[in-house]
Amino acid sequence: MMNNYTYVSDFRDNQQYRESFSLLALEVFGIDFEAWHQKGCWNERYICHSILFQDQIVANVSINLMDIVTDSGKIRAVQAGTVMTHHEHRGKGLIKHLFDKVIEEYGAVSSFFYLFADKSVFDLYARFGFRRVSESIFCYYPPSAIKNEPLSEYRGVKKLNIDNPYEWELLKKLTVGRKPVSERLGVINDEH
Repeated sequence: MMNNYTYVSDFRDNQQYRESFSLLALEVFGIDFEAWHQKGCWNERYICHSILFQDQIVANVSINLMDIVTDSGKIRAVQAGTVMTHHEHRGKGLIKHLFDKVIEEYGAVSSFFYLFADKSVFDLYARFGFRRVSESIFCYYPPSAIKNEPLSEYRGVKKLNIDNPYEWELLKKLTVGRKPVSERLGVINDEH
């Protein structure tokens, strides 16, 4: 590793690193992972691989260990996510270093790696061996729906508030008891 940088991983139970990771995620993506952790959702299947600089997380590639159900059985996949670098540390190869580590560690035990990305970073991921594949999104709009109406206005659709204890328990019940969308291709054990 380059001078002044240190590689760390799997620090879910290290409050200092976890909070530093959450601050970086809040700065880069506007996501608060600490609240997710406090609610018990950060389990052993979500693993951060990060770079420290002066005891602060400055770059990260997280992975979700996924069990994919296919028509030929269950396979292991790795979903990469929360790929981020603090703006002062960009352009130094930190993300490449992290992807190299992740692929080395999980490549032999996984059938494939995947991630979701917006167009602005397609070229970045191509440098690490990822290739773009088409994605389909299917939506159902009730016949009475007006196209310009926000989804929350549709009858029966409500955004759940995880700070409401009843709605939080409902959400947990729905995710834990969920079945794969298909026996030909679906995800299991992904409550987190």
